[in-house]
Amino acid sequence: MPYEEREAIKFGVDVLNPGSSGGVSASTAGAKAAVLNDILQKNFQTGNRTYDGTDIDDSQVIKAIMYVISKKKRKAVRKVALGGTKVGLSATSITLGSAGGLVTDLDYLKRGMKKSYKHCIVNTQGKHRKQAAIALLTRAWPEYDTEIGNPALEALVIILGREFHTVVNNCDVDRLADRMMSN
Repeated sequence: MPYEEREAIKFGVDVLNPGSSGGVSASTAGAKAAVLNDILQKNFQTGNRTYDGTDIDDSQVIKAIMYVISKKKRKAVRKVALGGTKVGLSATSITLGSAGGLVTDLDYLKRGMKKSYKHCIVNTQGKHRKQAAIALLTRAWPEYDTEIGNPALEALVIILGREFHTVVNNCDVDRLADRMMSN
């Protein structure tokens, strides 16, 4: 489904049931994190490990997948918190148009400040995301298959969904990095 259609549907659902589109995003991100964790467990017997925040080398598939898991889990938690706040505000009969918008605005403000900090001050915005994308695309080829499978390829299928063939065939690192941020 094209992005614009998805956003229109989420907006309609949110109007009928305030905060619910965040729940949809949260459940999608959480499900992807769980599947990616299963891929780590199946291929490396190393599920439930955490990304340590360090650089990701081209050959570090485990670390790249752990990075994506951490992004998806963080998104799931954030969306649940935002959705719950919006639902709570609507339940207390505060005008959701202003209160729900305020919650969203505050979230964007917080995330914008973090983005500015990472871009302007420490110059690391998107660095690990791009490193993870490169590692997964580099190791998704048949020569890296094992008896069990190819964990990088399996992770790409989960992360990219319908965009898998286009992104992988074009080795589109930037698009893969973008998809790591979204559901």
